[in-house]
Amino acid sequence: MGDRDRLLLLAESIADGARIDWAAVDEQADAADEAVTRQLRIVAKLAALHRTLPNGSGPEAAGARRWPSAPAIGRWAHLELLARIAGGAFGHVYRAWDPQLEREVALKLLRSNDATQIINEARRLARVRHPNVVVVHGVAEHDRRVGLWMELINGATLEQVLDKNGPFSAREAALIGIDLCRALSAIHGAGLIHRDVKAQNVMREEGGRIVLMDLGTGREIVRDAAVVSGDMAGTPLYLAPEIFAGAAASPRTDLYSAGVLLYRLVTGSFPIRAATVEGLAAAHARGARARLRDARADLPTAFVRVIDRAMAADPAERYESAGALEADLAAVADVPARPARWPRRWRYLLLLAALAVALAALPWRSVRSWLLDGRRATPDVANQISVLAVLPFENLSTNDADAYLASAVPMELTARLGQIGAAKVVPWTFMKRFDAAKTRSLDSVARITGAQAVIEGSVERVPRAAADSNRSVQVRVQIFQASMGTLLWSGSFERDIGDFFALQSDIAKAVADKIHLVLASRAQTQISPLRVVPPDAMEEYLKARYLMDVQTNVRGAIDQLQRAVAIAPRFAEAHAALASYYAMESAYFGAVSSDVALKRAIEASGRAIAIDERIADAWGARAFARFALEWNWRGAESDFQRALELDPTSTSVLIDFSNYLTDRARHDEAIDASRKAEERSPMSATAGRQVAYAYYMAHQFDAAIRQLHRVLEIEPEYVPAHTLLGRVYVLTGRTAEGIAELTFAGPDYQLMLAWAYAKSGNAAEAERLVEKARSEPADRPAVPYEVALVYGALGDNARALSWLDVAYRERDSSLTELAVDPLIDPLRSEPALQGLLTKLNLP
Repeated sequence: MGDRDRLLLLAESIADGARIDWAAVDEQADAADEAVTRQLRIVAKLAALHRTLPNGSGPEAAGARRWPSAPAIGRWAHLELLARIAGGAFGHVYRAWDPQLEREVALKLLRSNDATQIINEARRLARVRHPNVVVVHGVAEHDRRVGLWMELINGATLEQVLDKNGPFSAREAALIGIDLCRALSAIHGAGLIHRDVKAQNVMREEGGRIVLMDLGTGREIVRDAAVVSGDMAGTPLYLAPEIFAGAAASPRTDLYSAGVLLYRLVTGSFPIRAATVEGLAAAHARGARARLRDARADLPTAFVRVIDRAMAADPAERYESAGALEADLAAVADVPARPARWPRRWRYLLLLAALAVALAALPWRSVRSWLLDGRRATPDVANQISVLAVLPFENLSTNDADAYLASAVPMELTARLGQIGAAKVVPWTFMKRFDAAKTRSLDSVARITGAQAVIEGSVERVPRAAADSNRSVQVRVQIFQASMGTLLWSGSFERDIGDFFALQSDIAKAVADKIHLVLASRAQTQISPLRVVPPDAMEEYLKARYLMDVQTNVRGAIDQLQRAVAIAPRFAEAHAALASYYAMESAYFGAVSSDVALKRAIEASGRAIAIDERIADAWGARAFARFALEWNWRGAESDFQRALELDPTSTSVLIDFSNYLTDRARHDEAIDASRKAEERSPMSATAGRQVAYAYYMAHQFDAAIRQLHRVLEIEPEYVPAHTLLGRVYVLTGRTAEGIAELTFAGPDYQLMLAWAYAKSGNAAEAERLVEKARSEPADRPAVPYEVALVYGALGDNARALSWLDVAYRERDSSLTELAVDPLIDPLRSEPALQGLLTKLNLP
């Protein structure tokens, strides 16, 4: 018997559940077969488990039940609602548990009392049985709401994938198109047309399967088009031109929409765009279509021809069927249009693969525990967790004005968890890019962030009584072991909005406990419940944090915080935040003078410290103000040290302290502090850029370039990294690259671009940009220090020193860099510069 035959016989035995003498198998296997045999042995063990676990196929499973992976948040009919997946004008879609089918399903609930639409959709879907069309399980009416439950697809819509990853390659789009054509063939074969083929209605499952969803606008194929009028349904940008002219929809209009979908996948755009339906109709009438070749010149000609034919304006020139379109797409992708039939004996291996897929739906803790001879799985998984990531929470409140809560909860939770020395937390500045409303793969989040555990959840206002009907907040939290998607824990918390800090502490402690993080006494203190404040004050505080976090609106945030402390004068955290924002308003935004900002920041931080001297942020804010605005080096260092005593894990304080150390020419200490910040906040572009800045100011340019490249891999459009990289490039002779980086940064950095042109020898362009910056509106004046840098690069030392004197008189915060900035090097020998350093008490 050959090696292949022996392996096939072994696969057949596993599929049949026959007893296998594994000792004999191992004895007969040669080195080449060892890996395959080892894998088959694992599959055999899983198959045996499948026959004995609840919901398996063996007699032991009879009458047993497999429980859902999360606690129910409600019920509808016989279904247990586990989480809301999506919502809109039509209603809501929930992940639900069907105890009759013993599986998780997607439940679509309509807002309308009219059951006709969704019942018709269910009937249409039920007529189609195909792997690329979503499977419907049932439809019912309950509590005056009609619901349709169908298979739960774990994946993302093609629109979401496009939004996240950018345009697809021609081959990838063609492969998707092949599966889409097969779905349309099944629908058309059932006597239906879809009428809403679009990227939002096609999902790519995590395993790669393409699934066509939503037949809500579908209808029967009408052979006599004359009996149909006003047949416009679906999404206008995907509609065929004859629909706008009043013609009936047909299978060929579905194929046109499929062509538009593939056009969108490879370009990110549409062949015809307009703001109104009337505008689209007029554009179609004019033939104003953007040709695919013009939209993207690098596409293969064969692919372009297929899409052009699918989108032909004349229906008669389009493909006559989905099968015909599929065949041409298959030729483009260089794959068989229909999969070849597998030889009978190899089907056993496919059966085993299917078994492995089916087992993925079993409770993984039980599977893993059994495979590891009964050892408990959860502690083993939890003990491997050293990096956490908190995803944006979903806003379940009916009022969109409560969106700030869905940002405030995970942002504050990230900060609290970051105070636990035993764990690193991916910074909120990175995690907020994930959209709570979009489907996402936990595995992909893990790959992007390096997190072993991912926390997600929802937040919702929950009325209690008429007197405080909108003051209570309910937060639901789930912790997943990221790479396998195992649910480690879920819980629900409800507090008055005024108890927000205590709510966050409760959640942080629960998370730490459930993933077995041992808290030191310092960590216990740091995440302990904090003060309760009036609800109105807390809402103003949270809205201020939201304005800074989402809109970088420092003035709006300050206004909100001022209202918060007016309501609650002893709200220490609000005073601390005010101190920080006051200092930033001058040092980073140049919106107020240093003197005014310093007075405000010192007063606000002093109030916070007087109320509660344990708040590290208050000491950090005062330290920053003293350093950047007052040039009080000794006072600043004392405050920095106190802040880090209270919270040695604070990334923001470590970054500011690194800046301070750099400007004091204590480069080794500065690099060390920035490295600690980066270690505490993996994936933080801000922390990573600070490391590069410390290298740059230490004149370690090669190290700075390497670090900046890493930062831009994390966040490609992070402007502060581009501006610093531009400076380093110019200083190391890569002038053209440096100018490109600074040009990318935009108009706010035209003085830095002027410096680069001056270094390149283009004095005229440098002078032009300086004059342009000086003539800008008063709310965005030229920074004197940066003007001085340009004249220094032009070799006009007198004018450079004159502008440095202006910077000193106006207390330009950039002057703190004077002792170490490489861009000042052309002026180092000037006695006037040495005098200025002495006045600033800089080394």
